[in-house]
Amino acid sequence: MRLLKVMVDIKSYWHGWLAPVPLSRLPKEDDSLSDDLNITMREARTLAVNHDVVQELESLYSWRNKDPRSASSQLTLQESERFQKAVYRVWFICAMYGRPAPAPRVGKSKPKRLAEILRELGRMQAKCLQSFAPSQLALLLEAWHFLLSLATWASRAEFLPHKNYRSLEGYLVWSGPSITLQAFQGNMTSVDRKVIPSMSATYEQFCEVFKVTMAPEHQPRVDILESPHKCISKNLRCQKCSTLGSHEDLWSESNWSYLRGIFSPSKFFEYLELPWWNTYMDADSLEKVCRSVPYPQLIREVFALRSEAYESWKPEHWLCVTCFQIFIRDNIEAWCHSRGYPEQVHQ
Repeated sequence: MRLLKVMVDIKSYWHGWLAPVPLSRLPKEDDSLSDDLNITMREARTLAVNHDVVQELESLYSWRNKDPRSASSQLTLQESERFQKAVYRVWFICAMYGRPAPAPRVGKSKPKRLAEILRELGRMQAKCLQSFAPSQLALLLEAWHFLLSLATWASRAEFLPHKNYRSLEGYLVWSGPSITLQAFQGNMTSVDRKVIPSMSATYEQFCEVFKVTMAPEHQPRVDILESPHKCISKNLRCQKCSTLGSHEDLWSESNWSYLRGIFSPSKFFEYLELPWWNTYMDADSLEKVCRSVPYPQLIREVFALRSEAYESWKPEHWLCVTCFQIFIRDNIEAWCHSRGYPEQVHQ
């Protein structure tokens, strides 16, 4: 509920346009426990949308960190509670000190006041993070690193048409979990270019405060997952070279969609050592066709057209990054021909 309060009335938690109000004036988590709590229809819709975002993020977290075989959450009730609380706390920090709050205010400031505003904003953000109990802070930071990993993936997946954004992953987490999720899903096709150049110092500092904030070392370690070392993802092996999943990600048809941020469309050209793929026009054409095909479909088609030397390689096999890259390198040519490339390029 305190996230909702900030989202619907951010102006109440800023002192003029210079800086956020002191921590003592921010809404408390316990405020939502009141029996006589009344919310409007607009607030109810916002709560429902936020809940859906957190649920989707939980499924992604489970898929990436616990069981890559399932796209739905496999977290226990306790793990789910830890994750959701941590994400809501990160979201509160984003709503209070991220893009929704300072952008219009800092944007109106004079350049010589900008440094002063950013220093104050960073100090308040750090104080807010340190106000959480050690166990809460540890989980909050784990959730933030997960969101940053999604943002980093989205910046590599090349969904956005422009490639010259500065610290795109920082921009995404600064904008909050909802925007980060949209970017990860490929539903964010443009970025406010008026915001990025003028606000780069703000969102880079926002991420830096998270990075330098540490949970107390003398406290017992607390993780979202009850037994991280026992997760399915840590005990799978590459079925070709026997590399253990705990050392690197493994790939099978259940998580092929995540490969777009590992092998981006522009990288496929690098896997081909063929004379007829030797011009920039060829590279652009291959990149465009790779962008246009969903990754699970693309890889499934490559498997269907694989050479006899790879007949024993199956879509359901778990493969390490190295083995997967070798497979793509040796079989992408047949897939390119099936799509009519490069013949179409030179017509």
